Amino acid sequence: MPHTVRGRGDRPGGAAPDTRLDPRTRAERVLAELLPMDAERQAENEVWLAFTARTLVDSELRSLSDEGYELLREGCRRLVRDLAGDGPSATAVAGEADRLHALVDGLAVHAATRPEHNTPRRMPRHLATSPPRHLAISPRSRPRSVPDRVSRWATGCGG
Repeated sequence: MPHTVRGRGDRPGGAAPDTRLDPRTRAERVLAELLPMDAERQAENEVWLAFTARTLVDSELRSLSDEGYELLREGCRRLVRDLAGDGPSATAVAGEADRLHALVDGLAVHAATRPEHNTPRRMPRHLATSPPRHLAISPRSRPRSVPDRVSRWATGCGG
């Protein structure tokens, strides 16, 4: 994402998300900033995609890209850990965070290459309904309270 390296507000790389918010609201806000949900972020997303392509042939840009990748990866891990609570193992949280990271990246690429199919209205639905739900921990490792929190978060994304 373009804002993973040099962000603002709740964007990774910018100010930390407001920890006074409940985990669901915090996740919604952070993910809404990461995804190209308006014209400004769509333009940023297109620059990010061009930048990412350039890093394949420009080794000097690669370290900056790697920094952004790690910031987004850690941000996804924090979101999943906050939503899941204390029950799941670190391995389960890391696996779910990796899936969330891949989904967010994929949505961003699709928004740039096929914006008519990956609209701001559809992107939150993909996050909420892609099996397994990307902000949930696998059924074998999560406590009973996690599905309820994730379901409430997913329901609020349908907009």
